[in-house]
Amino acid sequence: MDWLVSEPGCTLFLHYSGHGGQVEDVDSNRSTGLDDSLVPVDFEYNGQLSSTLLHQHLVTRMAPGCTLFVLMDCCHSGSAIELPYVYRSDADGQISMMDNLRKGAQLVGEAQDLIQGGLNFNKMGEARELFAGATSFFHGLKHIGEQEEEGLQDGA
Repeated sequence: MDWLVSEPGCTLFLHYSGHGGQVEDVDSNRSTGLDDSLVPVDFEYNGQLSSTLLHQHLVTRMAPGCTLFVLMDCCHSGSAIELPYVYRSDADGQISMMDNLRKGAQLVGEAQDLIQGGLNFNKMGEARELFAGATSFFHGLKHIGEQEEEGLQDGA
């Protein structure tokens, strides 16, 4: 997976058809306590591939200027790469910020709902999930900013 996302400016495609499952959420960012996972053929020796691991290797390490298409045909694939929103580009490949704005508004609404009535121990799982979503959201915006800066540098 690291090789797939290592070269800048590429269009990338990953397809997985097989078994999906769930594993223990080791970073405690899921209220269910489980991460979605892929179950590769060698899972008995090397384990399942958690959504956290997939995000770290496919999204966080993706070289600048890349577009990654992922097609999952398995159970528990809805959050298999932990993407907080979907980028939609126009005919020129420009990313619309509309999905990002919607996600930001959704996070603000979730934070207001969480804080309403006071924070307490029973809301800890919701708070962790909100924090994880906000962290992913801001990391995504940072990645967009890095791409824009590189585009400006190329044109200079």
